[in-house]
Amino acid sequence: MRFRRSAVPSASAALRGAVLALACAGAAVPAGAQRPDGLTLDEVLRTTLAANADIQSAAWEVERQAAGVRVAHGAFDPQVTATVSSRDERSPLFGAQDVPGIASTRTLTYGLGVDQPYRSGLVVSPSLAFSRLDAAGQGIGPRNQAVASLGVTLPLLRGRGGGLAVAGERASVMLHSASASALDYRRSAALLAAVEAYWSYAAAYARLDVLRQTEERTARIVAQTQTLVDADARPRVDLLPVQANLASRRAARISGERGLIGARQELGRAMGIAPAEVLRLPPPATAFPRGPGAAGIAADSGLVRQALRLRPDLEAARRQRDAARDLLAGYRGETRPRLDLSVTLGYQGLEAGGELGRLVSPFYSELGGMHTRLELTYGMPLRNRLAGGQALQGAAAERQAELAYAELRRQVELDAAAALETLRSSAAELAEFGEAARLHALTLESEQRRYQLGTSTIFDIIDAEEGLTSATLAEIEARARYAVSLARLRHTTGTLSAAGAADADALTRWED
Repeated sequence: MRFRRSAVPSASAALRGAVLALACAGAAVPAGAQRPDGLTLDEVLRTTLAANADIQSAAWEVERQAAGVRVAHGAFDPQVTATVSSRDERSPLFGAQDVPGIASTRTLTYGLGVDQPYRSGLVVSPSLAFSRLDAAGQGIGPRNQAVASLGVTLPLLRGRGGGLAVAGERASVMLHSASASALDYRRSAALLAAVEAYWSYAAAYARLDVLRQTEERTARIVAQTQTLVDADARPRVDLLPVQANLASRRAARISGERGLIGARQELGRAMGIAPAEVLRLPPPATAFPRGPGAAGIAADSGLVRQALRLRPDLEAARRQRDAARDLLAGYRGETRPRLDLSVTLGYQGLEAGGELGRLVSPFYSELGGMHTRLELTYGMPLRNRLAGGQALQGAAAERQAELAYAELRRQVELDAAAALETLRSSAAELAEFGEAARLHALTLESEQRRYQLGTSTIFDIIDAEEGLTSATLAEIEARARYAVSLARLRHTTGTLSAAGAADADALTRWED
């Protein structure tokens, strides 16, 4: 009795139709097409931006640096000083003819002054001061003296141009700007991790689809072979290879399920969602991007220059370098001697009397006059180790920042060029694996026809199906690698995210 052949080709057709079409949905569905009942890449990106802990930590660093700018601005806030005091004194003395006695005096003073520093280093200090002296028992009534003055101090050496305060303010502004750029880079890095995890998740689902289809197909072959053996159409020994093949397929499917669990876990970790939400993640709904082929990607498309212009981490490093330079200039200024020029213009009035109004009237009394004071103050510390040490620390920090910026710039150039070449290689690889899967499908069809003609065996069909399954799995991996390479190129060139958002469409298509 000849072996019946009618059932086996239908199983092979299921492989070519269901497995190749469903498991390789990325090849059959246009780029960007989505199933409505799954997790889209756009949803992953939006969730990552909202929930990722690294992004939130970087956002709080921006807030911290903003507070640092506010602190630095505080160096130029006006300082108001107000004083009120009353002092009673009883002093022993010898009067006329050496008669001992007690002199009693009461002094009331109040004052109000403002120091307003400016970024030029100039300090303007308007002030009002009043004092009343009442010497009881001495035949002298209360004397009220008031002084209104305006002082201006200009540093000529240390502190000139605002000195360390202005340098610190500029550095704080630079560091705040650097933290904002660092936040953009952290967003991009977090999105890249999420995109990589999403494509791994999608690949795990596609692999599991293929492995399940293969297991079902193999189980049908085992059942068909068992029927033939029971009917004495085939020897019982023919069951051994197909049963062994089924056991291998089950093990591969179990391994695929375990891989899907791990991929889902990594995706949830990258997105920053709660553990309970990870278990409820739906299947992926965004198809793998189509590959343009290596010929569709130019060898030099200006992406290296784009990376140097747009990479936020490089911009952050540049601003950190500039902040270190500003601080170094401020520290070096503190090593100079102090030479300050002070000019004071004022009015001084004097009146007698204990009335309440006398507490104010001396400021515009007729018994008064203008006064001026010109003062030049020079001071030089003998060692000034504090300023010298700060200058040395600032020089080392500035050199470190300069080296960090130069090295990062070099790495950005290398990474951008490598990412472009990797994308080209991935596109070429994807095209080859796609062609291999197509040829394996044709091989399976050929084996089916040969089997129908009696020139092939079921083992030849099994080998052909295994070849198609391996090629299908390889194509899935190639699609995932191409998708990841595209995302890494976007990240490397600084175009993965902008203004706190990300374009999912740019991650599923190539535009030179």
